[in-house]
Amino acid sequence: ASGVSSTVFWPEIIDHELATDELMADYVAGSAAVVPADGWIAAYPESTSDHYPVVA
Repeated sequence: ASGVSSTVFWPEIIDHELATDELMADYVAGSAAVVPADGWIAAYPESTSDHYPVVA
């Protein structure tokens, strides 16, 4: 998605998810999202990761 980043310090999506054929049967189209965890975890890039969780 435009304007979405998967890391704290890089302005683009650089993280991806991989799913097997078996999991694809349960995938909901358009459900992939980046979770901006720094919104509720203090000092997120210093205490946790410089990558945000990517979920679907």
